[in-house]
Amino acid sequence: MSFFIKLRSVLGWVDGVEKSNSMKTSARIHGLDSLRASLMILGVVIHTSLAYFPEELQVWAFQDPSASSWVAVWVLEFIHLFRMPAFFLLSGFFGAMLWTQRSPKKMLLNRIKRVVFPLFVFIVPLYYLGDFASIYAEDLMGGGDSPMFLALGATINWMPENTMHLWFLYYLAWITLFNAAVVALFSALSWHSTRIAPLVRKVTSNPWMFLGVLGLFVSTWAWALGWEDSIPTSGEWIPNGPILLFYWAWYLVGWVIYTSEASFDGFEKRCWVLFFLGIGFWVVGLDWFAVVALVQASLGLFLRFANKASERWRYLSDSAYWVYLLHLPLTIFVPALLLGWPLPFFPKFLCAIALTSVICLVTYGAFVRTTFIGQFLNGRKYPHRGRRFSVAATLLVVSGVVWAGFNPQPPLDRPSPWRNQEQPQVLLGDQPELNVVFPYPLPDESSLYSRSCVGVDALIFCLKPSSYSDASVHCKALGGQLASLETLDEALFVQDLALTLSTSAFYIGLNDLEVESEWTWENGEALMDEESKWSEGEPNSWGGTEEDCAATGWDQADGWVDLPCEHETGFVCELLNAGL
Repeated sequence: MSFFIKLRSVLGWVDGVEKSNSMKTSARIHGLDSLRASLMILGVVIHTSLAYFPEELQVWAFQDPSASSWVAVWVLEFIHLFRMPAFFLLSGFFGAMLWTQRSPKKMLLNRIKRVVFPLFVFIVPLYYLGDFASIYAEDLMGGGDSPMFLALGATINWMPENTMHLWFLYYLAWITLFNAAVVALFSALSWHSTRIAPLVRKVTSNPWMFLGVLGLFVSTWAWALGWEDSIPTSGEWIPNGPILLFYWAWYLVGWVIYTSEASFDGFEKRCWVLFFLGIGFWVVGLDWFAVVALVQASLGLFLRFANKASERWRYLSDSAYWVYLLHLPLTIFVPALLLGWPLPFFPKFLCAIALTSVICLVTYGAFVRTTFIGQFLNGRKYPHRGRRFSVAATLLVVSGVVWAGFNPQPPLDRPSPWRNQEQPQVLLGDQPELNVVFPYPLPDESSLYSRSCVGVDALIFCLKPSSYSDASVHCKALGGQLASLETLDEALFVQDLALTLSTSAFYIGLNDLEVESEWTWENGEALMDEESKWSEGEPNSWGGTEEDCAATGWDQADGWVDLPCEHETGFVCELLNAGL
């Protein structure tokens, strides 16, 4: 135990802060705890908005072609600006609180029980539910008669390919581990600092100084890494170094604010000014200063308006973890259920958010709050008060959802997934020389959907969102390969067709997977400069993420773009021995 006591004094930065800081923080816990819960629940809004993105930004397993809007993009971008930085700041703040008030050992054990264990317990069932929802949505849009039966056959993947939305828990676990390692190093070096606490208190007490210092840091970081206007995320099991360090920096900000006894009073007094200033920064394109201002504003607003004990806030805080875990598959499945509702974007968007939230909250009350699952997630169970209502509401809501899932719109009544909700024959009607085959006859072994593929001469364009490797497999099942466009005329011809048919990007058979920057076609031929049709600034591996696979038809580009090969989008095949 002496080891942990020594580490405690080192990471506290200032000797003797533990006792006074714990008394000070207890008066502020309600507001910060409510903010933490709200940030988790905002995941419902973020991921639901993806279902209503414009067609040209195909990023989700289901996107409603009848209710898409750029407003959905703005909603996501605005929330994404501050949500995770604020979350990691709070994680550092509460982590330091646990470290000093309880003990380093108890803090580490708490993070193992509340972060690591839930991650590995829930990742497999949530991955299955994500596949289930994606298969349902894709088959629904592809014209399947019984998408529910097909979705129920989704394979249980005992080794998930990525961390899904649980990447936050995964990164938090790594950050906690790295902090422990840093503490051990500082302890070994007997490194103490008595100067940092006054500086942190001074900067934090002045919201404009905090905004300037942290805004410059974040802007410099983003500029150095090529993050143009948003923070990239990664669900890969191998953590993305720059992203991990970025969120660790926010975690450390929260940590040193707590251990330095810094006050959030300045944020609280200037919360509305900071909020509108953050919006102003965002509107004029100063996104990285907007990040800091909105983090400050969110802290100040919740400390000002939600800093009292409240049963409703307590319930919301307790349910937030369950909502965070469960919501993502629902944000694919629920908007798909609402496909046939004749509503414009905004009311349909709100309905999808409301229904997803209701499902999460009633199942929390019925199966989590009073059971061992609640004990596992939050460290305690609650009395059974109100559980009967939650069980009845769960049965009612889930029964309705299941009925709707088994009784979708007839295929011919569903909106077309092609551009402007038109059929390919209509879109290509002014080019009678083309041989258009739609719906496309598929071989038995294919997992594609006939209404999502169209044959154009020797080419097959498919809208099924697929990774590059999956697209290659699909093309082989169709008797071809991802298209190799070995002349500029071929590249322009395929790009024009892609842009006519859809706003989605389509993978072509071009990658630099073997040797970085040496692009080769699926048939093994190297890309020649005179053949290339890269869009301006491409290829670029945006945000430091490996982008080793090429796509055409990106609606906002004038040529090919490079994408991460695990990104899911449409693809174009060429039939072997048929020629373009």
